[in-house]
Amino acid sequence: AFVVSETDWFDYDLQSIAGFIGGQEISVSSLWKSITTQWLHDSVYHLLVNVIVLLYLSHELQKYNSTRKIFLIYISGMIFVALALLVFAKEEILYLGSSGAIAALLGSQMIHLYLSDDKRHKANAIEVSLLFLGLTIVIPHISILMHLAGFIVGLVFELICSRKRSVTFEQ
Repeated sequence: AFVVSETDWFDYDLQSIAGFIGGQEISVSSLWKSITTQWLHDSVYHLLVNVIVLLYLSHELQKYNSTRKIFLIYISGMIFVALALLVFAKEEILYLGSSGAIAALLGSQMIHLYLSDDKRHKANAIEVSLLFLGLTIVIPHISILMHLAGFIVGLVFELICSRKRSVTFEQ
């Protein structure tokens, strides 16, 4: 997710909904803007990087997940990243890109590998997670907030699903 200055053509306002998060009013337009800008990208390079990572992670996740579950993780990532932006982000900055939702897929993949019985998978999960977090911090113009929010959503989503699986298998 790239961070760029907000332009006038994104500055629209609809009727506010009743609801406050963190002491600030959240409007329909703010939530909608936070979700829809995740479909926009700053450049062709930005779009290609996101598409390549999305295709790779989707392929890996389909080895042990349904397409429906992958879609739910992705959409959950988008929604929770949008909410994180509304609560924590600066209003004058526009956040573009789908890498927050893609980070949710990565978080899901990493917790799945970590929970496996294979020590190599656990080590790989830790290494990739640290590499992801390191690159998020080091590369300029990348939203740490979007990446971390998405990654955490993926971790939690997979933890909940794996817990349900273990309860089902034990019964």
